[in-house]
Amino acid sequence: MTTDREVHPCDRFDWEGIVLSCRWSGLIGGTGRPGTTRKQTRGGIAGPTFKAVALVYATHANPDGSRVFPSDARVAVLSEVGMATVKAIRQKLIELGLLTPDGREGRAPRYRLTMPSDLFEHVEFWSPAQITETAKAMRDRRRGPRGSSSTDVDNE
Repeated sequence: MTTDREVHPCDRFDWEGIVLSCRWSGLIGGTGRPGTTRKQTRGGIAGPTFKAVALVYATHANPDGSRVFPSDARVAVLSEVGMATVKAIRQKLIELGLLTPDGREGRAPRYRLTMPSDLFEHVEFWSPAQITETAKAMRDRRRGPRGSSSTDVDNE
């Protein structure tokens, strides 16, 4: 990671939008068994799991992105994952500059939602147009192209 990165406070609404628009799969890889043909997923964290835990942190922030201090156990319960997963994701959010420690020495640590200047060098970000296009393609695969109907009959 770059040491000259700038990290700016981010409000909850903007931070949630960033988290939703990023692709988190593969960010925390697994170990698997070296030398086997098995997938290297043991201990890895899937993108949807990463996103769920990150969004739980956001739900505990003030609207301006400050005062984030849920316990690991609370985050684990709310996101339906184990505490080790929460700890790994929290550490990665801090490493990426999306969560910044913000005091409370001697008590549960408090964080602030932040936006690092180099985030998109480390994670893939989808624009609103990419999200719309991908959602449309998924819908079309499921039910056919828009405007066509399975009841349309050619009357020739």
